[in-house]
Amino acid sequence: SSSMMVNDYYDSRTSISLLYNSSKKNLINGKVPSLVVKRCLSYIYATLLVCLALVPGMAARLAVVTSSMLTFWYTQHLKPITWLKNVTCAAIVAMAPFTSFTAASEVWRNANLWRLTAMLFCGFMGREMLMDMVDVEEDSRSQIPTVPVKYGTRFASRMTLVLTLVMTLLAGVGNMNWKNRVLGVVGGGIQSLRMAQITMLQHGQNQQPTDLMKRAIEEGKTTLLLLLASFL
Repeated sequence: SSSMMVNDYYDSRTSISLLYNSSKKNLINGKVPSLVVKRCLSYIYATLLVCLALVPGMAARLAVVTSSMLTFWYTQHLKPITWLKNVTCAAIVAMAPFTSFTAASEVWRNANLWRLTAMLFCGFMGREMLMDMVDVEEDSRSQIPTVPVKYGTRFASRMTLVLTLVMTLLAGVGNMNWKNRVLGVVGGGIQSLRMAQITMLQHGQNQQPTDLMKRAIEEGKTTLLLLLASFL
């Protein structure tokens, strides 16, 4: 919640917000004063610091501190840098199971833990890039140098497909239980087929399949459950 508020706060202070005056986000469209947001954020981060002392294990505490710092720096310092914005978002999500596991067991040398972390990183890296492809026109007008804006949607679609295939490979390889392996392959396979379809449409017909990309983003919520279930 704090990262979203910080993101909207900085967007409301820049010229980018001029493109979103009709936005449903009350901070960007001016319905919520910035002073209220800053005060709320001060309470949230103060609570975070108190709760941090209760997190067991040095590795888990370090992960929480790193994620918190990244969310605070994201909009102002990391978002304007191509690639780094996607890497940051993916890393924050991927560190979630690492934080939980190390807090519970204080053991971080676990092959399945790192496989799950890498799978989530690749999956969300591709998902973030896919979302940037949907917003490529707005980002281009706002001069946000995302991967699709800087290198084109064709290149971005190929990269997203590669990341999705790596995610599927990580979910399927290493599972000794065949049921878990099937869940991983099915979940990743659905996303891989959808990304392959999007890539072929962009290369073959030279068009931007926005509706298909939005559908892939929504389907990703379901396939993520299958991918996570493959590690149970």
